Amino acid sequence: MDELMDWVTSLEGSLRHTAARTARDQRRTPPVGAWLDEGVSECARGLRTAAEILQHSSTKVALVVKPGVDGAALQSMLEEYRGALERLAVHYLSLCERPVGAPLLAAATAHVRGIAASVARLLAALRDGSVQQAPALTGMVWKECEALKTLPESNRGAYRRALMQLATAVKDTVREFAEVLQGRGDGGDPAVCEGGAAADAAAGGDVDDDGQDHGEGDEYGPEDYALVRRSMP
Repeated sequence: MDELMDWVTSLEGSLRHTAARTARDQRRTPPVGAWLDEGVSECARGLRTAAEILQHSSTKVALVVKPGVDGAALQSMLEEYRGALERLAVHYLSLCERPVGAPLLAAATAHVRGIAASVARLLAALRDGSVQQAPALTGMVWKECEALKTLPESNRGAYRRALMQLATAVKDTVREFAEVLQGRGDGGDPAVCEGGAAADAAAGGDVDDDGQDHGEGDEYGPEDYALVRRSMP
C-alpha cells in the first residue's frame, strides 16, 4: 500500500511538471496543428475510457482492502489498481505530446490531477484502517472520473465549450448590471439620484442625506455605474 501511495504522489508531481512544461511551450510556440486534431481525439477518448476503468477499480479496492485481507489478494488488487492509474497517465502524457490547444489541455490537466488527488486520499484512508471513510472517498474518485468523461474529444470541441462558457458569463454579467442600473433608476448617471439612494437603502446600505452609501449595501461607486452604462449594449 505504501509503495502504491508513493507512486501516486510521484505521479501527481509528474503531471504537474508536464502540464506546466506543455503550457509554457504553447506560449512560446502555439501548436500549428491545433485545429487538425492529429492524435488528440484518440488521446481524449483514451482518457475517458481510462476514467471509466478507474471508477470500477476504485470500487473493487475499497471493497477488498480491509483489515485481515489475504496478502496475495491485496497485492493483486493493488497491482490492478496501479495498472488503471498507469493507463490514465499514459493517455494524459500522450495528449501533452500532441498539438493540443490550451482549453483542452487545461480541462484534461484539472480532471486528471483531481483524480490523482482523490485516489491518494482513498489509499491513505485504507492504509490507516479508516474503512468507514472508503465509500465517501470512493465517491469522490467517481466524481472526478465522471468529470473527465465529459472531456471534449477534440480541440475544436474544447474551444467551442470555452467560448460558450465565456459568452454565458458575459451575458450573465450584462443582465446583472442591467438589473442593478434599472433598480437604481439613475440610467448610468454618475450622480446617484433619489431612486438609486432608495435602492441602496433597500439593499441594506446606510444612505445619508447627500444620497451617498456609507454601508455595505452597494459595492460600486457612481464612477463604476457610469462606466458600466457606457459599456451596455
